[in-house]
Amino acid sequence: TDIEESKYRQRHLKGELKSFLEVLDGKIDDLHDFRRGLSKLGTDN
Repeated sequence: TDIEESKYRQRHLKGELKSFLEVLDGKIDDLHDFRRGLSKLGTDN
């Protein structure tokens, strides 16, 4: 039925969103590390 299909799609979408947000969190952490590294470079000179 349509309702079952939309429930399935919503579940699938939630899973996709969750993994996307996890990837995003990882990228944000990388970015913070990168900026820390850059500011260290700036203070070394």
